[in-house]
Amino acid sequence: MLEMIVSWDHQIASAIYSLRTPNLTLFFRDFTSLGSSAVTFSLTVVLSLLLLAAKKYRLVLQLTLAVCGGGIFFNVLKSIFARDRPDLVYRLMSVDGFSFPSGHSVNAATFWFTVALMACCRIKTLRKIVLGVATLLILLIGFSRIYLGVHYPTDVFAGLVMGTAFAFALHLAIKRERPSA
Repeated sequence: MLEMIVSWDHQIASAIYSLRTPNLTLFFRDFTSLGSSAVTFSLTVVLSLLLLAAKKYRLVLQLTLAVCGGGIFFNVLKSIFARDRPDLVYRLMSVDGFSFPSGHSVNAATFWFTVALMACCRIKTLRKIVLGVATLLILLIGFSRIYLGVHYPTDVFAGLVMGTAFAFALHLAIKRERPSA
């Protein structure tokens, strides 16, 4: 089973590497930062301050738990699985640490999906657009990690699933705790 997964990883990654162009590489080098810990944490701080000013304490709690919890979660899993990254020859940028799961994918899914879910609860008329934009953003961040040669497809897939599930479960838990009007 593991051999089949590794083979699948290499086949999909090779197909994605064949799409590389100088312009796409420049785009994805910048775009991938939208899933970085530095960017998602900074955006969490800014958004939390705005939400605190608006006295939206549950939303601050939801966002903070999603981003911090997701970060702890993927770091623990990286230590447990200790999967090496793709060979240096495939990498278009320098990275450290283990590969599984993709931290950028977990970050992207937990932060952007949480923000989308919070927005959907308040802007019901644009629900499909907000979720569609967030989904596209999250998927492109995940794709960028494979394109840049710093993750295998299974690293990204696992990160996206974990981050999305964590954000959605947290959203449901926070929503359930709301007092009825």
